[in-house]
Amino acid sequence: MNGVDANSGVISSTNSLGVNSYIWIESAIFKNTPGGTISATLGTGSKMEVLVSQATDFINDGTISMNGGSIDIDPLLQGSGIVTVQGKGTVDLYLGAPQGQTIAFIDSGVLELGTPALFAGTITGVTTITRIDLAVSATAIAYTNNHLTMQLGGGQTFDLNIVGNNLSLSNFIVNTGANTTSISTDIPAPCFAAGTRITTDTGEIAVEDLNVGDHVLTAPGAEPQSIVWIGNRHVDCRYHTDLRKVWPVRIAGGAFAPNQPARDLFVSPDHAVFVDDVLIPVKYLTNGSSIVQIGVDEVEYYHVELAHHDIILAEGLPMESYLNIGDRASFANGGAIVDLFPVFGVGGKTEILREACGRAPLVIVGRVVEEVRGRLARARSSVREFLAAG
Repeated sequence: MNGVDANSGVISSTNSLGVNSYIWIESAIFKNTPGGTISATLGTGSKMEVLVSQATDFINDGTISMNGGSIDIDPLLQGSGIVTVQGKGTVDLYLGAPQGQTIAFIDSGVLELGTPALFAGTITGVTTITRIDLAVSATAIAYTNNHLTMQLGGGQTFDLNIVGNNLSLSNFIVNTGANTTSISTDIPAPCFAAGTRITTDTGEIAVEDLNVGDHVLTAPGAEPQSIVWIGNRHVDCRYHTDLRKVWPVRIAGGAFAPNQPARDLFVSPDHAVFVDDVLIPVKYLTNGSSIVQIGVDEVEYYHVELAHHDIILAEGLPMESYLNIGDRASFANGGAIVDLFPVFGVGGKTEILREACGRAPLVIVGRVVEEVRGRLARARSSVREFLAAG
């Protein structure tokens, strides 16, 4: 693309089977404006590349989407836009990016940083099926306030801004070679246990009996949404390395209010309930009585993805739908690669992606959580008093 210095629309290329294609950007100055999109989607058995010349002053204030394709950016990636990566896509940044730029893993993919000390942008959605490759040999020495501190052999350090809920240094998997480093981590996904009844426009249907295209009711009072994907995974907990991540949490019938849920509801520990206009993972509401994690030998998990992250009714209780942020390998039908030890939780819903795509704010501490915990305790006490008066 010679002589084009701004994009406010869509520049896209979608490969067909076995066909290679390229987008070249060689303008002296190229601006992808806030309304602009550059998109590359890879077809089976083909190659799709976006190449940005080193001589180009490249500014991205819009969206760059790599779905199986790759983008090689030789100059500094300037601006305050977002680059999304999925379908084993690759983003190669030779000179890094400023603080305003976001690299968001939506599914499997790779971020290559040729000069990682010059990358000051934000990275979200890092999982076991994504990877950050550094062209230096470095060791992770700290993770504080979303910053992973990396140390080089000579003692110099630099930070990578990797955003994720509940992450600590121990969550990161760092493999160091002679001149390279690769980084990944484990970001789990929330699920319903088999048997959970989901409210559809034709009535309540067990989650394992739902089909893509079925319409589920969303709360409160919105139009039904069509199911676009259903994930499933059988987990043999006896051989899992961290039982707390896979044992289901039982929400007793009526724990939140009459018929909420209508009967005992079993979900993965990080599945979020919609209450007081926020989403709270149920593991932060366990109380030893009405909400308890249950030890089991095995469990079958399902999750329901809609076109947009929303609130659906599970046994009458408002719960979140699946938000795809790169963790489908935890499901048996999520792709060619399946995680040996699946995890199902909220870590994959990174702060920036939740703000952009989430139906409601995710809350794990603070006043709202404490108020909900208090209401749960009072509700359980009222039930015990009623039964005792019997």
